[in-house]
Amino acid sequence: MFRKHLSAALSSTVVLPATLGGLASIAGASGALAADAPLLEEVVVTARKRSESLQQVPMAITAFTAADIHSAGLRNIEDVAHLTPGFNLAPLFGGDTATPVIRGLSTTIGEPNVGFFIDGVYTGSRLTMTRLLGPFVERIEVAKGPQSALYGRNTFGGAVNFVTRRPGETVAGEVEASYGSDGKQALRATVGGPIGDSAFGYRLGAFYDQFDGFYQNELTGDDLDDRQTTAAMGTLSWTGDHLRADLNLMYNEVDNGDLALRYVTNNAFFASAFGAPPGYQMYVGTLPDFDDGYAVTPGGLKRDQVFSSLLVEWELGAVTLTSITGYNDFSHERRADDDYTAADIHYITTDNDVTELSQELRLSSNMQGPVQWMLGLYYYDLDDDNDIHSAYSQPFASIPIARFNGLNSISEQSTEDLAVFGSLDWAVTDTLTLGISARYGEEDKDVDAVDTNLSTLARATFRDDDDWSSFQPRVTLDWQFSEAHMAYASYAYAEKSGGFNVVTATGAVLPDERRYDPEESDNYEIGIKSQFADGRVLTSLALYHTRWNDQIVRAIGATGAVLNSNAGQTTSSGAEFELQARLTQRLELKLGAAYNNSEYDDYFFAILAPLGMDPVLDGNTLQYAPQWTWNGSLAYTRPVAGGWDWFSRLDASYTDEQYAVQTNDAVIDSFTVVNLRTGFSDEHWTVTLWAYNLADETYNASAVFTTDPASLANAITGGPGFSAFQGLTTAGDPRSYGVTARYSF
Repeated sequence: MFRKHLSAALSSTVVLPATLGGLASIAGASGALAADAPLLEEVVVTARKRSESLQQVPMAITAFTAADIHSAGLRNIEDVAHLTPGFNLAPLFGGDTATPVIRGLSTTIGEPNVGFFIDGVYTGSRLTMTRLLGPFVERIEVAKGPQSALYGRNTFGGAVNFVTRRPGETVAGEVEASYGSDGKQALRATVGGPIGDSAFGYRLGAFYDQFDGFYQNELTGDDLDDRQTTAAMGTLSWTGDHLRADLNLMYNEVDNGDLALRYVTNNAFFASAFGAPPGYQMYVGTLPDFDDGYAVTPGGLKRDQVFSSLLVEWELGAVTLTSITGYNDFSHERRADDDYTAADIHYITTDNDVTELSQELRLSSNMQGPVQWMLGLYYYDLDDDNDIHSAYSQPFASIPIARFNGLNSISEQSTEDLAVFGSLDWAVTDTLTLGISARYGEEDKDVDAVDTNLSTLARATFRDDDDWSSFQPRVTLDWQFSEAHMAYASYAYAEKSGGFNVVTATGAVLPDERRYDPEESDNYEIGIKSQFADGRVLTSLALYHTRWNDQIVRAIGATGAVLNSNAGQTTSSGAEFELQARLTQRLELKLGAAYNNSEYDDYFFAILAPLGMDPVLDGNTLQYAPQWTWNGSLAYTRPVAGGWDWFSRLDASYTDEQYAVQTNDAVIDSFTVVNLRTGFSDEHWTVTLWAYNLADETYNASAVFTTDPASLANAITGGPGFSAFQGLTTAGDPRSYGVTARYSF
């Protein structure tokens, strides 16, 4: 099996450099790489908790600078994923719940496998990163592969770090206004600089963004998926001779309308061992693309987030002491038609309150020499309160189960994580460096839950706690075999804690379904980073192989509850390639591609057997793991007159077909998205005309299958708990266009 996956990955490394990397030599041979073309700017990243050049880091990282974010018009984490090889983001439930997938390591409920950070502070909820932080972001770093040794906290598949902007040495700022199709309006502003002649600096920013939505609710005539976001952030910094401190405070408020989800009509039926007609239902084949036909009972969602962080760096001669304190308070309210049809069957309300507190202390060496080291302590505390009210209409509740017309689930969960971590880098020779990093952590989880049947008022309580310990090492060897080329190889062990299945709106969780175990992986990676044409062309190639044991997967319980469970074993192998080239003084090219093969080696999905389906899923591909993805960007700038420049940028991304369920029955078709931005700029002004999804391609951005609320009656009458999967598709955004004016000072 290993040989099979490695062969596929090696084959892709032949294809990718030949088709993409070869463009550099072709351009050079044809004279396209002009000798007077400026060099590409060095990008400095902090993915390993120290500042270093992106081309010198022995791991696969895709970084976006502030200039990249502005040039590409990145709006949200989906846009980032489209331009990052090996990163797929499934906006499940209309984008209400984002599922980040790096290198095919997917999960759909529970804690994600990709950790999100703001200035190094972990933000646990997958709901918080669906939109970027507006004008506050200085850089985005996507580190691929497990980052558990240095980051811990759910970086099983990778980590995304948003680095905010610090105050500059002079007062500077910008004001930006946008107007576009479908009621798009946005206003953003930021200003920062020193406070007088003191060591203090400040940065203030705010933005407002509203959008009427692309679709119409045919039941009410109102807009669907309308969005409104308001945010503000302030930074106070102090910079002395040996001490630096940054205090950040951010507030984010989201008020969205109904989700644009479409119910997929099933086209396949399976004989049920329980004999409940018409048997088990499912959708088989490529899911249809919808751009109309949405009809739901009105609902909506609201989110409020308060985030703060305090960074203190104190240089103590040969060492630097770093403290990072983080606080995140997040609330989420959702009201939704959970059957997503015009029929009045099932309505759900969800209230979720999350509070996170974290503290990290690090001591790092500063001395020049062959050995650099770092030691750290980490503490994390999470309180997660959930209240889910699931209600069935009276007509449905009275057919055949009048005693069951709703369920109320309340839970309180807490998590404590304490860890010690460190790293050691030893320059064995002038060109060869050995790096070792490791993390030992202990995690404790407690849960207190109550489920109430709203007809009988019968209550089921669940209280439990558990703890896990883990040791997660990483070993890296990098070889700078020439001034322009660096090769590396690494091994990393990663682990993610288990947990509890507590609340669900689709069925009761039975006692033996309450717990799921930790998952673990062994990860191997080799790569090479190179410069060509005197620094005008940069390339990065990485090959990886992951063996994933006891994978936490989305499963269906005996009564239809959607919950976490463990699969036996999974293998993920692939390759990623990136190229950036300054072809001329005015023309810049970026290309990226990724190949991934993720499949179950050992997975017995027990609930499928009584439904007339094969429960052995060995050899099936993981959900939301497209085999091929690619992206390309071409940016051109030309001076015109009076100090003005004309610029234009074209971005294209392709996502291969992917499966929406573990059984590989329902397929999300492949799609290509093309964006265009063009305009004029001078020293202060930038005016941009933009179009997203220029070709107006109709596609499904994601799909999720859950148990059908209308068939939950079987759980009461002795059947398998459900008789149908309900497929919900999230349509990709159709073409949108508009204009943005920006003034910088």
